[in-house]
Amino acid sequence: MIKENLNENLSLLKELFKNAMDYTVRELKVGSGSAALLSLDGLINKQQTSISILNPILSAPVIELTGNEQMDFLSERVLATVDKVKIYKISDITEKLFLGFSVLLLDGCGYALAFGVQGFEKRSVSEPENEIMQQGSKEGFVEAFLINLSMIRRRMRNTELKFEMLTVGSESKTPLVLCYLENKVSKKLLSEIKKRIESTELKTVFAAGYLSGFLKHSSMFGNIGLTERPDTLCGKIAEGRVGIIIDGTPNAIIIPHLFIENFQTLDDYANRPMYATFTRWIRYIAFFIAVFLPGLYVAIVVHRPELIPDVLLYKIASEEASTPFSVMWELLLVNLLYEIMREAGLRAPKSLGQAVSIVGALVIGDTAVQSGLIGATSLMVIASAAISGYAIQKMYEQLSLIRLLLIFIGGFFGVWGIVLITVLLIYNICSEENFGIPVTSPIAPFSFRRMGDILVRLPWRILNKENVNIRNMPGSEEEIKYDK
Repeated sequence: MIKENLNENLSLLKELFKNAMDYTVRELKVGSGSAALLSLDGLINKQQTSISILNPILSAPVIELTGNEQMDFLSERVLATVDKVKIYKISDITEKLFLGFSVLLLDGCGYALAFGVQGFEKRSVSEPENEIMQQGSKEGFVEAFLINLSMIRRRMRNTELKFEMLTVGSESKTPLVLCYLENKVSKKLLSEIKKRIESTELKTVFAAGYLSGFLKHSSMFGNIGLTERPDTLCGKIAEGRVGIIIDGTPNAIIIPHLFIENFQTLDDYANRPMYATFTRWIRYIAFFIAVFLPGLYVAIVVHRPELIPDVLLYKIASEEASTPFSVMWELLLVNLLYEIMREAGLRAPKSLGQAVSIVGALVIGDTAVQSGLIGATSLMVIASAAISGYAIQKMYEQLSLIRLLLIFIGGFFGVWGIVLITVLLIYNICSEENFGIPVTSPIAPFSFRRMGDILVRLPWRILNKENVNIRNMPGSEEEIKYDK
């Protein structure tokens, strides 16, 4: 608790912030008493602090009041125009200082005033780099969570929209905010999310991925969603989901997240229904190409060459006769070189990015084929699978690993090995639940009514009539009835 003796409070805080060069204390004379304005340099706006806090206090009329009465006078008469909050604990003082507040302590007063004068450097709002949309907003989340909350509030002018703040990380003390519509969210879902967050034993949290392992069960395709777009998050919140905004990262977590949502984008709902349906099916086809094409190619060439047309079979045979590796090891080599090039392109400085692309294209492309190291058909198969994976960027990591596994299985066990692994993957996906909701809903359990936004994208005249809520999904433990 904050003590009435100013020197005792300052001594305690000085010990807490020992050797912290950014901790600043500005001692003031208020009436006949002493006061101190605390802040962390670099997190506050100094000009706003001077204009809104220091100047009014120093120019205030001298009134012989002491303790709480003096602080009440300052709060109600002198500093009435600045955002402020009363705090009563030393731990609350440190928390507010870390969030960019200035804190006023007064001798003889048992509480402090914290002023919202944040002014730390932050990235300006720009278009998300990983979720490019042709239509819709060009705004994306930034690292400052208060700005992210404002972008959500501007899109959902609804008193039912609630922001609930929690803290994670025993050392980083990272603030995060739960975003939900109180009239649509499941109380059981909200309670379970809070329970899992509070039970985390992390020391530091610097990205959304730190929490993902505590919010989901182990699954090949995962069961939480990530987005950089405020409009996408608002759309999910409107369906009864919970969004998690973490300070310091531009990625928001969406819970629950269904498998089928990996194939949906915001553009689907902004474009015409027929074209949106076409592009969605393109993603479905791209998924199967990215996962199964290399493995099936190896399995058929090695174990079932009679399934290949004669012209293509002769072409493949002539290529393989001039290369030193078998089909399986050839595809593994090409896939490995491609992943290395991709990783280098992601990690290399921007000034070297173009050089990496040119060298990679020469190594994996024409030069590798002409040297007889790999066959042109194998190169085409891996390139098609890799490009298809980018059509469903949300699952690229999982697809690259499964693709590698299927190449091995196809080479050693043939088509039946591919079939077995496929059955195991389907079993893994269908057995997963996401906070009481099957991950594969509404495909399994099947709901014909819900397929209007899965196989096709129906017009808004029809979609708007549905009572869209995540708890409406078939198989949900809290399934609610549709509004008629």
